[in-house]
Amino acid sequence: MQNYGSMNLQNISLSVGGSYTLNYANLYLSGKNFSIGGNFAVNGGSLVLGGANLTIGGDYTVNTNFDLGGSTLTIKHNLYQTNGTVNINHGTLHVDGNYTLEAPYTGYYTYRNIVLQMTNQNDYVFVGGNFTYQTDVESDYNLTAGTLEIQGNFTQYCGRTWKYDPRYGDDGTYYSGYYLSTFDTFRPNGTHRVVLSGSGTQNINLCSYDGSSYFNILEIRNNSGIISSGNLSFNSLEGDASKLYAYSLLFKKPLSSDIHISGDCNLHYGTLDLNGHTLTVGGNLQQNHGSVRINGGKLIVFGNYSIISYGQSR
Repeated sequence: MQNYGSMNLQNISLSVGGSYTLNYANLYLSGKNFSIGGNFAVNGGSLVLGGANLTIGGDYTVNTNFDLGGSTLTIKHNLYQTNGTVNINHGTLHVDGNYTLEAPYTGYYTYRNIVLQMTNQNDYVFVGGNFTYQTDVESDYNLTAGTLEIQGNFTQYCGRTWKYDPRYGDDGTYYSGYYLSTFDTFRPNGTHRVVLSGSGTQNINLCSYDGSSYFNILEIRNNSGIISSGNLSFNSLEGDASKLYAYSLLFKKPLSSDIHISGDCNLHYGTLDLNGHTLTVGGNLQQNHGSVRINGGKLIVFGNYSIISYGQSR
């Protein structure tokens, strides 16, 4: 355990057999490989790798800002990010277990300032277990490039949270804060992609009633099955979608390739523009809202095609 102060290790290899904790202390590593056999926790303070690679044999709990800076961080068990920003910054984050971005429940609404930052093309995050995402910070400017590969389930929790922000209104009324919606905090863009590559069935629970949260590029490398229990929204779908079983799909941009979906499929909101490509649905297709534009493409439905409510097909 390191309480307060700073430790600077340059071109020195370090191996800690047990657990290690930084309590409002700074640890600077550079030039060599480092390993911690047990759990590692950063409670305030900072860890700077400086080009060094770090392997953690247990869990890693971080509640402050952390910048990989081109280094590789390998975590043999789980990563718990309860506050702050983890900036991949041309580095590699390899988590064998689960990666959870979530603040501990304190019995009341609190603002969760938790950020995963991937803004470079070579930023890479691998999660061998489940990826859980709960934050009040929108990802528009934080997830713009790189690859997030997940072999377990993807879960985004949503709802509303209380942000303490005391102020007086124009009429002199005092306000202690306001509620924030967390339905739209996962919104990657640019060239950022999420790859689902598990060997078993993977579940997606995306908080996206109307497409407010979505994947940018969703690539499927799973041959066992992808199950989405809610609305699945994305800008682009790549890979083999023949094992995709989705309750509802929302295509936010025109198709850029042919897509084959097994089982039934619902369309909610937005416009499905085939854009010269082919969408094949192995079961029934139900269009509840929005529009379907054939636009030089082909829509093949092996079951029934039902248009309900305000949908249009043209």
